[in-house]
Amino acid sequence: MSISILLVDDEESVRELLPKYFRIDPELEVVTTTNNGRSARAWLEDNTCDIVLSDIHMPGMNGLELLSYIKELDSPPVFIAMTAFDTDETMMTALANGAAGYVIKGHPPRTIIQAIHNALRGGTSLSPQCVKRLVSHISWNQTREGKESTPMTSSEKSVIKLVRRGKSNREIAKTLHFSESYIKAVVSSLLEKSNCSSRAELIAWFS
Repeated sequence: MSISILLVDDEESVRELLPKYFRIDPELEVVTTTNNGRSARAWLEDNTCDIVLSDIHMPGMNGLELLSYIKELDSPPVFIAMTAFDTDETMMTALANGAAGYVIKGHPPRTIIQAIHNALRGGTSLSPQCVKRLVSHISWNQTREGKESTPMTSSEKSVIKLVRRGKSNREIAKTLHFSESYIKAVVSSLLEKSNCSSRAELIAWFS
């Protein structure tokens, strides 16, 4: 079963080259490409896909505006933000608004392919440098001492190690031999203890 992708980017070279690169993975299929958020939104009104891989900075309707629209759909596809103009503000805004991944165009195509697979499994894909920056910029009124004093059970410690690797709840449950519902409860507990609002923040907090 193929993973259907809507590729949104105002650069023609990206729309031409990425689908070619993705052919190395037989599971991926770019079903269509559009050059801005507005045309992507029009396509989504009558079609569905598994992944929306979208540039952030585009004329007309940018990627963040497209993400806001997608979140309101009954069965929203997974959204992965893609940009060549990587800034802390762009990264934070995309993740805060529900992007399941944040990738840089200059990275090898295999990095983007891995991000797609991780996001579809319910994980979160961030490049190592993005995780480091996320640690510095997420504000939850904490200090290093506060982080170290966050109480965790042995189960939570095991789970957070796998969350940091971008694993989904299902994958963690299979690895640790627990039910998926139990892992979901553990992740929720970690989110509450650290005052994080997303898995991406959780990864940064415990990195």
